[in-house]
Amino acid sequence: MSSSSTKYILPGEMIDQVIDHLHDDPPSLRACCLTCRAWAPSARFHIFHDIVSDAERADGLAEHLETSPHISPLVRSLTINGHPDPMHKMLDYYLDAVLPTIAPKLTRHKTLRVEMVALADQDPQLF
Repeated sequence: MSSSSTKYILPGEMIDQVIDHLHDDPPSLRACCLTCRAWAPSARFHIFHDIVSDAERADGLAEHLETSPHISPLVRSLTINGHPDPMHKMLDYYLDAVLPTIAPKLTRHKTLRVEMVALADQDPQLF
């Protein structure tokens, strides 16, 4: 008994359309990246379009952008969440040390959003 294997190939445009419908479903987009190498660029486009980070995860974001330079051009929006406690000093570290190192890597970003931050205490030249 012989076994035959039939391989079906979907057109790239159809794959892109399916992945585009998943734009607001990060777990499904991550699954697409793991399912097929050809699907990864389309899924990454949506995964990294809007990045939300807080001061505690700043180093991780900086390291990720450093070790995966192909991700940086995909980022269109970066949101930095501050801390509800104005005395929390991690935000100072983020704004003074991390943001200046990652900002030059984000060559195609359109929006930088800073939330829950007391700007009166920040260096005006930063903004």
